Amino acid sequence: MEREKNAGKTGAIILADPPSERVEIDIFKPMAHLAGTTVIKKAITTLRQAGISPIVVVTGYQSDVLEKHISHHGTICVYNRHYADNSRIASLKLGLARAKEECAQVLCLPVDAALFSADTAKRLAEAAGNADIVIPQWNGQNGFPILMRAEGIKRSLQASDEEDWLEALRGSGAEISWLLVEDKGAALRIRNREEYDAAVKYAKELRDANALKFNLKVFLAKEEDFFGPGVARFLLMVEEKGSMLAACQEMNMSYSKGWKMVKAVEDELGFPFLIRQTGGSSGGSSRLTEEGKEFIRRYQALQRDAYRTAEAFFSLYFSDFQ
Repeated sequence: MEREKNAGKTGAIILADPPSERVEIDIFKPMAHLAGTTVIKKAITTLRQAGISPIVVVTGYQSDVLEKHISHHGTICVYNRHYADNSRIASLKLGLARAKEECAQVLCLPVDAALFSADTAKRLAEAAGNADIVIPQWNGQNGFPILMRAEGIKRSLQASDEEDWLEALRGSGAEISWLLVEDKGAALRIRNREEYDAAVKYAKELRDANALKFNLKVFLAKEEDFFGPGVARFLLMVEEKGSMLAACQEMNMSYSKGWKMVKAVEDELGFPFLIRQTGGSSGGSSRLTEEGKEFIRRYQALQRDAYRTAEAFFSLYFSDFQ
């Protein structure tokens, strides 16, 4: 029954154990800052967004610090006590031994390959064909994460511990296929200071392009909303153009709709917003009353203060989603 339950499940293994995760860029690589998060949290979050679970993290160097760092991210940590001497394939075996009981296939990556997209992870998990191993490829470059199906997992577990993990996969006899992706991040690594700087820049570009935002609109109401951004913009346009007709034309609005908007506001507040002068081929002229100008000034001040307050709370509650 359990095997049937996990038949289509895709898990992941992140290798974060070798001491080289520190020395190559003079910082502890898994916890290196990366556009508002850290390298390992970036990888975990992306996998979660793709619906990948469980996520096994193989730890070693500074394992206590690292495990505390990701303790609220729902990962399974496996400690590699021989991290100082083990090869990648030996570390991978530890992760595979833990993950293979819970899922049919796994996405595998070193922690320094954390910039792939959720779409790439999804496409790998859903890749067609029966290849034992599927490797993403961007612009002719192999990338991560690598998908392993049952036979690929079996052959990896049988590989020699002394082998490089990618060479071990190629030499295992497993059937390998490549998935072409339009995801530069899949091919990026963080193995030295230059690559780290490039990764930081790329992650910032992604965050700026896909930043979580909030949208705030302020409406004034009595029994119903009667004054909001659209009404304020229309009244200011009337003042600018000197004519309700011209303002309606500028905003691609019928004259009757513009008239109804103004009348509704004046009826609710009990004072005139516009001084109107009828006549002429252009339909006369209109301008804001002093009371109307003051009301709009206060409304705009409320908008600014409401936005600043909302922005502060947005940063408080959603900073980790940026």
